[in-house]
Amino acid sequence: MLTEYKDRAAWLSARRDGYGIGASDTPKILGVSSYGGPWTVWRAHHDPTAHRRTTPEHMNLGHDLEPVTLRAYARRHNLQIAHVDNGIYTHPQLPWLRMSPDGIAGPRDAPTQHYEAKAVL
Repeated sequence: MLTEYKDRAAWLSARRDGYGIGASDTPKILGVSSYGGPWTVWRAHHDPTAHRRTTPEHMNLGHDLEPVTLRAYARRHNLQIAHVDNGIYTHPQLPWLRMSPDGIAGPRDAPTQHYEAKAVL
C-alpha cells in the first residue's frame, strides 16, 4: 500500500515513525554503510533527539535531482516512469517492511517496477 505525504517534512517524520525498516536502513544494519551502523538505526527509532539536525545540502540536492534523473533514464531506455515524491510503500503482511521508491512503473496501487534515483556528487 502506498501512502503519500503532503510534504517532505511529513514524509521524513513518517519514515522515522515506529519500527519500520526501509532500504536506507539495510546497509547500516549490515554494517556496510558509511552513514552509520546498526546502532544508528536503533537510535533513529528510539531517541526523539536523533533527527534534530538539518539535512546535509548534498542530500537535499540529490532529492531535488530525482525527477530529472528518472526522466533521463526513462528516455534513454524507452520507459514510462512516474516520480513518487514523499511516498512510502508498506508491505501488507509485514508492516515493519517499508520502502520509499523515487519512481515507479505501472499503477500506483500495484506497481510493476520500483526505481531509485541516485546522484553521485
